[in-house]
Amino acid sequence: MDYKKELEDLGFYVSGKVTFKDGKYSVSGDVRLKTYCTKLPAKFKKVGGTFDCDFGHLITLDGAPEFVGGNFQCRYNELTDLKYAPKKVGGSFKCDCNKIDNLSSPTREVGSAFSCTKNQLKSFGGAPKKILGYFDFGFNSIKNIDDLNNLPEIAGDIYLGLEPKLVKQLKNLINKNRS
Repeated sequence: MDYKKELEDLGFYVSGKVTFKDGKYSVSGDVRLKTYCTKLPAKFKKVGGTFDCDFGHLITLDGAPEFVGGNFQCRYNELTDLKYAPKKVGGSFKCDCNKIDNLSSPTREVGSAFSCTKNQLKSFGGAPKKILGYFDFGFNSIKNIDDLNNLPEIAGDIYLGLEPKLVKQLKNLINKNRS
């Protein structure tokens, strides 16, 4: 069976070797959704490279790979949650410009950046436990500085995009802790 052709017929661009087991595809290279749909037309176990489903009109990540060796990109869709996101992403995880209102997902570790700008998030709760790059949370609706206790372990910079009132509270909190 030509599994690569099967995925291409379902609306994916695929590079690398493709296998199929237990109802899920595994791809050694990259996978990119090239069709508009509300749900992924196939289920994936593992993608060794980048998994890109940007601009797909998706309302769910059901079928997304459990493990991604490269980047995972699901920007500019209609997602409201990350319920079916990968457990581990070796590169960057970018879910900007959706309608996500909470970060609860199975994702535990991101090997590079985690970017969730321009969503409807009100809390950091549920974010991956470990982010080995930067964390970009800009242009969301966080209202309470106390929620900083829910920030994950982050190796890089943090971009919060807080309202001026919260920035002032944060600066006061930092200065208080320094004295």
